[in-house]
Amino acid sequence: MRFHIVGGFGAIGTLVTYYLRHALPRTNAITVLHKEPGIARASRRGDGRAIIETNGVVRWEKDISHDQIQSYSDSGREEYVARRLEAAAALGEEQPLFQEEEPVHTIESLILAIKANVAISIIKQLVPRLTADSTIVLLHNGMGVYEDLLKNVFRNPEHRPHIVVSSNTHGAWSKRRGYSVHSGVGSIHLGITPDGHGRDFEASVRSTLPKALQRTNLDDITSGPDDPAHARYASLRNTIEAFTMAEGLHASWRPVHDVQMAMRRKLVVNSVVNPLTALLNCKNADIFTVPGGERLCEALCKEASHVFHAQWKEEMKDEVSVTGNSMFPRELTTSALVQECKRVVEITGSNMSSMLVDVRRSRNTELDYLNGYIMRLAQQYKVPVHGMAAIINLMQLRCAIPLDNIHPFHEVL
Repeated sequence: MRFHIVGGFGAIGTLVTYYLRHALPRTNAITVLHKEPGIARASRRGDGRAIIETNGVVRWEKDISHDQIQSYSDSGREEYVARRLEAAAALGEEQPLFQEEEPVHTIESLILAIKANVAISIIKQLVPRLTADSTIVLLHNGMGVYEDLLKNVFRNPEHRPHIVVSSNTHGAWSKRRGYSVHSGVGSIHLGITPDGHGRDFEASVRSTLPKALQRTNLDDITSGPDDPAHARYASLRNTIEAFTMAEGLHASWRPVHDVQMAMRRKLVVNSVVNPLTALLNCKNADIFTVPGGERLCEALCKEASHVFHAQWKEEMKDEVSVTGNSMFPRELTTSALVQECKRVVEITGSNMSSMLVDVRRSRNTELDYLNGYIMRLAQQYKVPVHGMAAIINLMQLRCAIPLDNIHPFHEVL
């Protein structure tokens, strides 16, 4: 089986590439897809290794292929091959570059270790290589990409690839492309979204066993070649199995409801910490150095909790009438969300948030899939979120005004 990883040489992507390559037999191919053709060529000309550093110890894995993201169809194959041959000739290479990474192969497993704000456009480019039997793993921060995929890309459930959402708590930063420092060992929780054909991937969780003994079971995805629909679900099972085999990732397959709960909590943390640090041009720990920072955090968490409560109330309406269970998850209460923000800031206090880095480099941020996602939910459920709206407006201003736009004193006066 072949795994394609977009963002596979970024900070988190390099971790995923390294640990998957380390865990899987060489019969399983791993290809890193690059947005820039020049980077793909340079990676192929080099050894293309994925390098990680943990506590000063450097390790690497090779036998990793590299290719560019290329939007094409079978009808454009000849043109594509011609371009690659021309590029090979220009570089003086005897062997055509495309022979090792044959682009017309269907993508079995697509892992997206990229930011939420570019995920949709990347997937759209790769749609010609995806089928209903493919698997897509989303490793981004924020929420809303899955919903956008269903609404704008894969509208027909029967033709939709399997989609896996995740919550990642690993910390990493890039020394250079393909070289990541694993600064904080965390975990990855994977959740499989509902099947377009109705297969229950969590049948074992809903069994009659005591809750403490209920576990997700790979056989609920597909039990093997004897399953008449094995071809449809093989890539999904293999992908989940590969992640859970990669010990350094500490990945586990959880019920999708549990993963979405973790995603919501991380969403709130990122919606507080990221924009505040980007607005103030400071490290994570600085936002709690004065009481005003704590008050802002509590106000934003309170708004997010109210939004989640309105969503939960609507979604649980039918279930509550049947079971009588009406307990809002404690993890999404204001106090729990504030506590989680403080916990994360304590661990990552010396770090710069990814949003601050994006602002400094004049790049688009993930704001629309963080605070913007909460804002859209608030509008849907008619919950006032004035603080969240103010943060979004301030961030739009921050992104429009260069950080180094400092005026002389006489101009101020």
